[in-house]
Order: sequence, then structure tokens, then C-alpha cells
Amino acid sequence: MTRTALNPLMWSHYGDSYKGVVIGIDTCKAGFEDGDQFIIPSTKGELGYLKTAPKQANVASVEKLMSVGNSNILNWDNEEVLIKYGFFYKMQEWAYEEEVRIVKNISDAQFGYHFSTKTHAYINDQLWQRVQLQTRPIYTLKLPEEAFVEVYVGKNAYIDLRRKQELVKLVIDHKVDQFELLKDLCIQFNIGLKCISLDLETWAFKATPI
Repeated sequence: MTRTALNPLMWSHYGDSYKGVVIGIDTCKAGFEDGDQFIIPSTKGELGYLKTAPKQANVASVEKLMSVGNSNILNWDNEEVLIKYGFFYKMQEWAYEEEVRIVKNISDAQFGYHFSTKTHAYINDQLWQRVQLQTRPIYTLKLPEEAFVEVYVGKNAYIDLRRKQELVKLVIDHKVDQFELLKDLCIQFNIGLKCISLDLETWAFKATPI
């Protein structure tokens, strides 16, 4: 996760040329602040950005780092050093991301990595799902609806969707189906919807309510 939705470098690198979307999540309502549920809750997941590698970085061996996913006893109290070296340090050049990491051990789900007939599992009352992509699986967590509080769309999102719709059907009254669906969903669940654009006078990003 990141602390800001208004960073131009983030939009440039991860926002598909300002055609993407940023979803604002309330970490408390999402349960991300629960230290009993997560090895690293959001309250402890802020990364440190360093100019050089941390001293004695080799205290966490490759073997021990690779064992993290197989450990049922890994927690902040007994493995603080390993957790910090494994998850919390990045080069100073990445500081613009303002990244916050949340880490969960899902080994209890017993998903197979290369092949698995099991696609769903409950871990401490959390619903996890294994989704197979073309190159690898990813593991998703179902969050409560009230955890989603904001949606930011890039300044080119509407234009991109409009062009795609025009390839298959007409655009009437400037309404793009997917964009209208997003607006309806945000209204239904009381989620703030904003458009990200560049202020040409200040070069600062601004969020305008839609």
C-alpha cells in the first residue's frame, strides 16, 4: 500500500499512463491493523529507505528468508530482526512510493503453488482465494465493504474507456458504460470518487470530486 494517491511518479510508473485507478482503504475497517491476524500489520509496515545496505544485512540468510512462508511461528516478537531485514528496507531511490507493507502467513490454507485444486480457504475467519494467472498464482483476501472509502481515477481513464467503447458501440450523451458503473457503485456504497489531474500552474496533482 502507499500513503498517498497524489504522487505523479506513482501514477506514471503504476497507473498505466494515468489510465489507472487508486483505491483508498481504511486499514482499521479492513482489519489490517490487527497484530494477531498479520505477521506485519499496517501499523508496523512502514518501509525504511536507505542510501546503502543496512549493516549486518547478512544476519538473515537466504535460507531463513525463504523459510518465512513455511513457518507457523514467525511473529514480530520472536523474529523482529528477520522480519525487518526481509521486508522493511529498500533503496533510497524508491522513497517516493511511501510504501506500507502488510504481511500474512497463509501456509495454513495449504494451497499448492504450481498446481492446486483448492481455491478457497478460511484462516482465522478470513476468506482467502487462490487465483491462477497465466504466469503464477496470486492470493486474495475478501475485505468488508466498509473498508473501501475512496476511489481515484487517472485523468486519462475516461478517455481510454471511451475509445474502447467506441470500437464496439456508440457513446451517447458522453456516457461510458464502465465509467457510469463505477460512479453508480461509489454512490451505492458511499465511496468518494475523485479524478486526478495536473495543475499546470503549480505542477501539483489535485483530486477533483466527480
